[in-house]
Amino acid sequence: MVSIIPQSEYPGLPLSLEDEFRLVDIQPGKPEDPICCSLFTTRARDSPKYEALSYTWGSPDDKKSIQCRTAAGDRAGHLLVTQNCVSALRRLRLEDSPRTVWIDSICIDQNEVTERNHQLSLMAKIYTQAEQVVIHLGEASEDSDSAIDWLRQIDDPDFTYEPLNPYEPEDRIIRPEIHMLESLFNRPWFNRIWVLQEAVLSKSAVVYCGQKTISWDAVKHFKQFNVSAKWVENLPYIINRRQMTPIDAVAVEFQVLTELLRARHCEATDPRDKIYALLPLLSNEGINPDIIPDYGLSPTHVYTAVATYLLNKIGLELLSAIKGRSQLAGLPSWVPDWSIRIQSPPLGLGRKQRFWSRYRDFRAGGEFVIPGQTRAQDTLPFTVKEVAHDGTFSAHIKTKAFRLGKISGIGDPCPHNADIPPFRQWKTLASTLFPVEEEHEAQNESTGGLQETVDEIRAKVGPGASKRPKSTVTMVCGNDRLADKKGDLFVYTVVTGNVVYSSVVEKAVQRFVEDDGSEASQIPVRKWLKGLPPSYKRQVEMILEACRGRRILIIDAGYMGLAPLEAESGDLVFIIPGVSVPFVMRAENSGFRLVGECYVQNVMDGEVIEGLDTSQMEEIIIH
Repeated sequence: MVSIIPQSEYPGLPLSLEDEFRLVDIQPGKPEDPICCSLFTTRARDSPKYEALSYTWGSPDDKKSIQCRTAAGDRAGHLLVTQNCVSALRRLRLEDSPRTVWIDSICIDQNEVTERNHQLSLMAKIYTQAEQVVIHLGEASEDSDSAIDWLRQIDDPDFTYEPLNPYEPEDRIIRPEIHMLESLFNRPWFNRIWVLQEAVLSKSAVVYCGQKTISWDAVKHFKQFNVSAKWVENLPYIINRRQMTPIDAVAVEFQVLTELLRARHCEATDPRDKIYALLPLLSNEGINPDIIPDYGLSPTHVYTAVATYLLNKIGLELLSAIKGRSQLAGLPSWVPDWSIRIQSPPLGLGRKQRFWSRYRDFRAGGEFVIPGQTRAQDTLPFTVKEVAHDGTFSAHIKTKAFRLGKISGIGDPCPHNADIPPFRQWKTLASTLFPVEEEHEAQNESTGGLQETVDEIRAKVGPGASKRPKSTVTMVCGNDRLADKKGDLFVYTVVTGNVVYSSVVEKAVQRFVEDDGSEASQIPVRKWLKGLPPSYKRQVEMILEACRGRRILIIDAGYMGLAPLEAESGDLVFIIPGVSVPFVMRAENSGFRLVGECYVQNVMDGEVIEGLDTSQMEEIIIH
């Protein structure tokens, strides 16, 4: 006798063993037949034969009912799954025999937190043991079939191809319509956080798109081809991702942070998945952070716990990962919100990927101190205090920092999609910092004036200037010496000091300043960019990369820099010992709220912090 269970009740049998999980048999049927499945339990140690499905869930508001019963046939009911899941089931279903598959939304009772936690610990093993992972990209689109055919041709060329006119070079080149490849790679699957482990851990994988199939290896191989062909400007992270290997105790934590940063743009329905989805992937590569998945904890608690773990291993360099104002209730300002998608990489965090070896792009806070190598917890240069009050969880950081000054001027924002930064307004604001004498304006017009040495700046700052080590702004960039003319602070600021060809930077800034923001004036700039040699064009792109998502700041102590979009006039700028970049902070609740990292010209090499002692710093609390 079959027991019919309510639709609200999960139809699968409970899991009781540590390595136990469920599989589903998709019963055979024709395309128009209703979906019917059978659930049964198995153990990882028994090495069952099955495939695993990788797909995007889609909208939770668009759900369909499928028939589902236990393998013994004594329990039957209906299970609500998303339309994307139904589409994948129809594509996988065979007409003459069952097909055994592991599907997360069906094989895991999503309403049971304990079960979700337990099954997550088996996820790596489930995908590794699967005979094949089936990647379902969805239904066919207008050009998806052609895109799959091109990827297959690139991976395994058909040398029987005969050009229509062998005497025309263009006709001898096999070249697809680029938009069809971009459209394929823009499908949601390529940007979901969970698919990283699902594809990477598979020993064999095949891609389904409509009625077309192609091996996952063929898709990945396009990466090598694209290096020289450059058909697609930005490939998805899942294709570009490099495998990580642990190097030492500190490197492990840095690689955890690196994976979090690189996968930050990936989508996740549950904010906690931005952490939990990466754990099986890291574990498979021998990197085992001390993070235990628990869906019973709030996203705020999970993110704070991960940040505390990383702080005690990596230090306050983690603060560079703060981007934007979090919408998570109660999240401390110093805790990265990994659910926020970012457009630009951080200034800090050792962009040269050698974090643990002390070599970084910037060293505003002086010599780098690795917390994980200190002898005792009380020798850490900061403390983290967790606070639980009335059922809420919070934490704050206490540390020493040097107050560089207050933001006295803030420029218009430069959006992430800006073709040209608002340099005219920025330059006007910058000119108020150190007005140039009228007789010098003409000779300095090409580089915008603002020709000052650090010593001259300090002379204007006042009594506090004596505390700062003296140096000049003479910067050698290749064979050019822009700073022989005392250094153009504005030019170096808007490229965050990353000058290779000073003449190109000066010319680019001049053109951007002259632009009035209209489409007619932007066209000549774009035309000029296209005519530059590759290395010169790259130098101009560095300006855009530095300015996008930021705004110019003027500090009352006589400094200029680039601040996060959220910065405001009256915010304070601090330098923390051992941290590569300065930070903008806002006074709040007898402490400070961290706004974000910033770039300040003439302090990024430790010119200010070195030589100071703790008596010249203040103790601050970051909530």
